[in-house]
Formats: sequence, structure tokens, C-alpha cells
Amino acid sequence: FESDIEEIEEMYIFIPFLYLLILPGTMWPILISILLLSAYYPSLASNELSDVIEDSLELVVIATFATIMTYFQKNSLDKMRLFRNESYTDYLTRLPNRKKIMAQMLSLQSKQEPFALIILDLDGFKSINDQLGHLAGDEMLCMVSQRLEMIGSPYRLWGDEFAFLLTSEKHLQAEIEAVSAKI
Repeated sequence: FESDIEEIEEMYIFIPFLYLLILPGTMWPILISILLLSAYYPSLASNELSDVIEDSLELVVIATFATIMTYFQKNSLDKMRLFRNESYTDYLTRLPNRKKIMAQMLSLQSKQEPFALIILDLDGFKSINDQLGHLAGDEMLCMVSQRLEMIGSPYRLWGDEFAFLLTSEKHLQAEIEAVSAKI
């Protein structure tokens, strides 16, 4: 009978950790630990109370620590994904940036898939910045990026340079002609 109680205690410790695996970053393991212990207390003899209190504290502390660590790990992973996405996005226009287009071109090259790169440079943009100021230049870049998004998926390379990366061998020529006609 003593070994059965030990197995039950081990099972009680295992259940909150299942919740950690199923629902990481939530407070369910702590609540489940407390609920399991409250269901376990009425079946105890008075001489076993000190052992149970020790086991209970152990269970709640371990579940709380594991829950907090899982929460912070999940939070860190979410922030890491956000920072990675931000590193591939131009801060002003919110278009994919030079780093993103380089990664995609390397991926296409490694797969030996054909692609075309169209680079657009805005003529006279320096004079807009000089005459109207950088805020007006930034507004113009945002307007240009919005218009370029209407015809495809542009990238902002640098300053007043934008690019289109065209893929798919079948439609490559048609896409080049469509982009060229709309510009």
C-alpha cells in the first residue's frame, strides 16, 4: 500500500507538467497543482500530514517555477520572431527590405529557380529632399511604395531605390511586361 501512495504522489507531480506541455505560458499548471492537492487532503491520515505538506510545497513550487520559465521562454521566442520580422522590413515604408530580397534571391539561387530583378530608382528625389525637406521626401517615399504595392510586391533597397523580384518561369515574361507597362 505504501508503494501505491508513492506512485499516486508521482502522478500528481506529473499532471501539472502535462499542462505545461499542452498549454505553455499559461497559469494552468499552478491551478491544477492546487486543485489536485485539495482533492488529496481529505483522504490523509493525521500522521501523514507533514509529509504531504512537504510534497505539496514541492509540487506547487516546481509547477510555479516551470510555469514562469515556460512563460518567459514563450515570450522571448515571440519577441525574437518579431525582431526577425522587423529586421526584414523597412522602417519607413513597411516594405520588405534589402536583407529580405537578398535572402529570397539566395534561396532561389540555391534551388536553381529562375528569377528576374527589376530595380527602380526615383529620378530627382534628391532635389525634393533639398527643396521640401526630409519629411516631405519621406512622405513621397511612402506614397510611391503604396503605388508600387498596387502593381506587385516591391522591396525598398535603399533611399529612393525599389525593386521587384519576379519568379515563376511560366509567368516571368508576362510579369516583366506588366510591371514595365504600369510604371
